[in-house]
Amino acid sequence: MGFLFFRSNPNVTFLKNTGYNVVSLPRADLKPSNTLLRTGKHELTYLGSLDTIATGTNAMPPLSTDNVAPSGINGTQSSSLDLKVGLSILGNILKALTGTSLDVNAGFKNTKSVTFAYQDVLEDHIDLDKLDKFLSSSKFDENLNTVRSGLTAGDVFILTSTIKSKSVTVKTQGQDGTSAGIEVPVIQNIASGKLNVDVSKASQGEITFTGSTPVVFGFKAVQVFTNQDAKYTIFKPASGVVLERVGGIQDEDLALLNSEMESPFLDLEEEQAAAQGASSPR
Repeated sequence: MGFLFFRSNPNVTFLKNTGYNVVSLPRADLKPSNTLLRTGKHELTYLGSLDTIATGTNAMPPLSTDNVAPSGINGTQSSSLDLKVGLSILGNILKALTGTSLDVNAGFKNTKSVTFAYQDVLEDHIDLDKLDKFLSSSKFDENLNTVRSGLTAGDVFILTSTIKSKSVTVKTQGQDGTSAGIEVPVIQNIASGKLNVDVSKASQGEITFTGSTPVVFGFKAVQVFTNQDAKYTIFKPASGVVLERVGGIQDEDLALLNSEMESPFLDLEEEQAAAQGASSPR
């Protein structure tokens, strides 16, 4: 299992004005109705699908998929990232797009920094009113000790919307701040048969990778509150956070949770608590 980190980072908050939080190392296996649990001052752990920890008389909110992304998201460019950080992110994006590791570092030898922009963005979501309806008729499983204590403390989160793309454009900057050259043959050779590579603007320091499976790079979530009987009372949006690294998600991970076991999956910065308190519904 990998690790997730929520951290306020100015380099990866390019979605701040859109209402979405950034997944800085995107993945294909995140979806609305996934649940997360804060287990300590800075740690969260993955729970599973919402219907594995809550049951009720109303149906689970249906998942609406492949919607046109909200205005202002398609093509939004990230801040400039140091090459080492940027290539690490790019490597993870390409792995998510292809299912295999592709080391394209050699194609960016003369580059100092990079920016990213996702193209043809789609959105998945569950409706908040339907989530509210489901939770209002539901009770969380009190036999799961970790879940019960987390709910009492307001430490459970539900993903409500994700944005995803099959295509990412990388723009390079050289030492002097101008566009850096890209080693096109090197990248084409590495990506051959795995990704479509658009090099039509390579001379301007721009290259676009397109895969067959969309990857999630942004999300919205709500924090859930219950009473002492594990009965839902209210939720509120979580904002000002960044999802930095995520491992594979399996529903059976839920079975690993108990009151004696620690399984850190997220690192939650102290400022996140303040950000949640100051946030208002979008």
